[in-house]
Amino acid sequence: MKEQIAKIKESAIQEIENAKTLQELNDVRVKYSGKKGELTAVLKGMKDLSAEERPVIGALVNEVRDALENKIKECEEVLKEKALNEKLEKLKHEQYVAEKKLTAAKHKEKRLESEIKRLTRSERTHRLCTRAGMLETFLREPTILTDDDVMELLTFIFHGEAVQKKLSMLIEKRKETAQPDGG
Repeated sequence: MKEQIAKIKESAIQEIENAKTLQELNDVRVKYSGKKGELTAVLKGMKDLSAEERPVIGALVNEVRDALENKIKECEEVLKEKALNEKLEKLKHEQYVAEKKLTAAKHKEKRLESEIKRLTRSERTHRLCTRAGMLETFLREPTILTDDDVMELLTFIFHGEAVQKKLSMLIEKRKETAQPDGG
């Protein structure tokens, strides 16, 4: 019987050390110490032993059970720590991926803001060129006139009361139709 107990202890320790998960470790515990476990079966078989052998075998089974429980607790702590470390690594990886996505999103936002500014400048440049072209159609000899000459002419024109009324009317009309420019 002592040899049987020694074999049980040896195989149990081997299985405990080979357990990769907490579930596997618990299965080993049940296999050896559970209601239908191998050590429990040895204890049940003690009724066939002599009165002198029972305390010796009982003490040996209890000693093996205690050793197995200690080994299981030891391996359980290692597996829990391993699981926590794996979870921590996974979280670190998720954080890294999230930070990369955030950086990419910030970069994309800056690119879009720059593109909006560029388009706004392009629209303004286009509008100024178009309107300058319209103005030139009304000027005789536009190449001879200086910028100051054109400014003086525009100031003279736009200070007229009729022109101011017409300008106000056009602005109001555009605000009502919500069209910022004519083209």
